[in-house]
Amino acid sequence: MRQSSIVGILLYSALFIFLYFPLHGQNTWVRDSIHFDKGVEASVDFEKDLRVFFPEHDAEGRPLISISRKKNAQGAWEFWRRRQYTYTGNVLTQVHFQYWNEDLQEWQDASEKNYEFNSDGQLLQRHNLKAPDPGQDLENHQLWSYTYGSEGELLEMVKQNWDDGAWKNSARQIWAYHPNGLIQSQLVQFWVGTLWVNARQRMWEYEPGTELLKTVTSQSWNLINQEWENLARQLYANDGQFQWTGVVRQTWNPNDEAWINLERELMSYNNGVFQGRELQYWQNGQWVPRYRGSYTFDGNTINSLFDEWDPNEAIWQMAFRFQSVYEDQSRLLLDQGWQLWNADMEQWENDSDTQRNTHFWRELVSKTEDLIFKPLICPIPNPYAIGTAIECQELQAGQVYSLTLTDLSGKMIVQKRVEGGRLFSIDQALPSGLYILSLSQPQGLVHLQKLVIF
Repeated sequence: MRQSSIVGILLYSALFIFLYFPLHGQNTWVRDSIHFDKGVEASVDFEKDLRVFFPEHDAEGRPLISISRKKNAQGAWEFWRRRQYTYTGNVLTQVHFQYWNEDLQEWQDASEKNYEFNSDGQLLQRHNLKAPDPGQDLENHQLWSYTYGSEGELLEMVKQNWDDGAWKNSARQIWAYHPNGLIQSQLVQFWVGTLWVNARQRMWEYEPGTELLKTVTSQSWNLINQEWENLARQLYANDGQFQWTGVVRQTWNPNDEAWINLERELMSYNNGVFQGRELQYWQNGQWVPRYRGSYTFDGNTINSLFDEWDPNEAIWQMAFRFQSVYEDQSRLLLDQGWQLWNADMEQWENDSDTQRNTHFWRELVSKTEDLIFKPLICPIPNPYAIGTAIECQELQAGQVYSLTLTDLSGKMIVQKRVEGGRLFSIDQALPSGLYILSLSQPQGLVHLQKLVIF
């Protein structure tokens, strides 16, 4: 309950990290291995859990193979899983999964993910294969197909399962847009018998004039009454300058036919730089504080600290933290959390799910260029809510640019064409988290930034 309640706060911890640590040296250094250790509950000790090694990289520093080792019942390290990566140009097109058979002393095929892109770099298909049992031949398993409009906007995603020698429809998502290109709705349907049946939908509303996101409403389909019913909604507040100041989450009460407050998050800034967030719950007709987040930085270590409100004492009490340690070249060396504050012992102790990850790096001598971050010429809201309109007056009117969104591993998530002088947005439904957004034209890169999506 504690961690699910503050998932949004974690995103801002990540944002804080990457604002202070630009991603320099990614072309020079590659990750050699990661050591994963489990925390011993109610102590400061850790137990060795998993080791992941990256023995091969391509000339761009991208991993070609990763090998995982785990401890067996006797406490000895043994192979567990191997992943092999294939790239075509700048995109990842295949990940092959194998598991180690200790008895046969060999790697056995388990599954494979294949990605197909169009000439604009947009994902057209995701094809998953799976072995019925480890070591058997891979067979068709799942297929996702994507359709785009003339402006590069995502229109439909269809999921199919392999059954009895043929692809059978399973589910699909359909997107609709306002005339100005902003996302209007997302419809989810399931295949039942011979028909697509409504399941749920989300709808986006924007403030007139500014086109800033105002409301996102979720509904479910009532099969009996054949009508949409409200489920939940989020109300967004901003300062008028593309910075979110608060989000209120509400649920629908069908008996009273009214929206009921659940929780809200309040964001604070200092000269445009994000400072923190407070989570409040709605109780007895008023907002009651629950958690708040703050951050400390000593040059190499970032502590994301969270306090919990004590209603009896009416004060904030230290609650838990997440810690990240970097070296001088901004490479991540260690991240660990969550840890709980033991007031009696006056120390941080491990929770039941505390994990410590230690990262080891090595240098590629063939690459010496650093990743240089361009000026932020476009006022893109950060954090960013899917569907929010982006206006960039610095882009040349009529000039076509390529917008690319990647995750922190370098995997391309979104690529679309945008035109200077026109509003644009990121409309694809994405997991919350930290991404890298770039705008480019044939002459080169014009905009590059870290972007939190929530």
